Amino acid sequence: LGSAGAAPASSTFKASAAMKNIFATTPILDPNTQESTDIFSSEDLHEPIEGFIAPSRFRSKYLFDRQLTGLLCIQRIRAHHDGGFTNGAIWAMETSPDGVFLATAGSSGTVKIWKMRRIMSRGAKEGEPFRPFLDFPEQRLSGHSGEVMSLSWSKSNYLLSASKDRTVRLWHASSDKEMRCFTHPDGVHVAQFHPEEENVFISGGMDGVVRLFFITNQRLLSSARTDDIITALNISSDGRFALVGTYQGRVFIYTLANEKNEWRLQASTVIDTKYMNSPRRKISGISLSPDEQFFCISCCDSTFRVYRADTAELDCTYVGQQNNYSQFTARFSHDGARLMTCSEDGSIVVFPNYTVMGMSDMLGASKKIYQRLVTDKKCHSHEYFKPFEKANVTRALFGNKRNNNLIIAASNNGEIAVFKNA
Repeated sequence: LGSAGAAPASSTFKASAAMKNIFATTPILDPNTQESTDIFSSEDLHEPIEGFIAPSRFRSKYLFDRQLTGLLCIQRIRAHHDGGFTNGAIWAMETSPDGVFLATAGSSGTVKIWKMRRIMSRGAKEGEPFRPFLDFPEQRLSGHSGEVMSLSWSKSNYLLSASKDRTVRLWHASSDKEMRCFTHPDGVHVAQFHPEEENVFISGGMDGVVRLFFITNQRLLSSARTDDIITALNISSDGRFALVGTYQGRVFIYTLANEKNEWRLQASTVIDTKYMNSPRRKISGISLSPDEQFFCISCCDSTFRVYRADTAELDCTYVGQQNNYSQFTARFSHDGARLMTCSEDGSIVVFPNYTVMGMSDMLGASKKIYQRLVTDKKCHSHEYFKPFEKANVTRALFGNKRNNNLIIAASNNGEIAVFKNA
């Protein structure tokens, strides 16, 4: 199948060479082993073995009920360990909407699909933790010549992979064959399926142009210039609007109009997240709450902010993680009660979502303290734990809706760790 080339934007915006490496992460550690197997054995593990209970810690300015009280590591997979210095760092990890598959990709350019075991209670001996994923990947998808920066699933288990090699490629979980390739003028950082029309997807990257593609005939439906490097993207579940984040700290909200099968991107709102005179403004991720009444914007100033979707007004700023350069995305839990992100100190950080919490959820918090929280609109309380001892965490996901007590972590040396919250 051929490639659909999109004409370069007419904008005069050009990324400088220094800005090309905007997805820099914390330093990658040289591993102790150079083996390239997919499964850990007791001999080559340089991290805590399965069955390890990860100690969680707690920082509080306003108290709330602790959740991470018994984190048990139930599975570790050497997912992208290629034997090189980077060991296949994982930059992208997403679960399919039906919760059956987990896709991972990163510096190696190879996309791997892992399958969840059907019945969580089978396959483990009495007293042993259950391993939720099959030990070998369901598919290994090869085709990219550069790092893969983002992944997106459709409802029918089609998968998009966006890469620095200037392409977005289409796959399906049932095959290792590439189905479509969409060529762009420059590196692509993000691509996402339209939730209601899986023949349509949006992409963005180095050239600062948001593009709307139709997959079947590989046609460019619409485009919009931001005059900035696009670093993050998300679409509402009803497909009515898209949020696009940029290197300079702005978020563009576009309405997606489909009139008589003519799709258009229409700019409606721009949010500037620049914090005072901070030089670190990059938007590193965008997520939406389960009820989509709120959206969360992660920034490279060590904060993420939750906004109201109907008014685009700031609701709360969350402070406590470290993020100066990395492409971290804070995500809502499936019930919307928690927000989880990564930190450059190697931790996974979990915050309470005070928007959906009441006084009964805040142990020891007086009414006066709660009112102060509402007035300040800042949350400092959080729990955190380190999933890897000798690697930096790059991605963190909650398990699927049926297994919301799972936390899946990925690292910059190609490892996946799965934790169950007892």
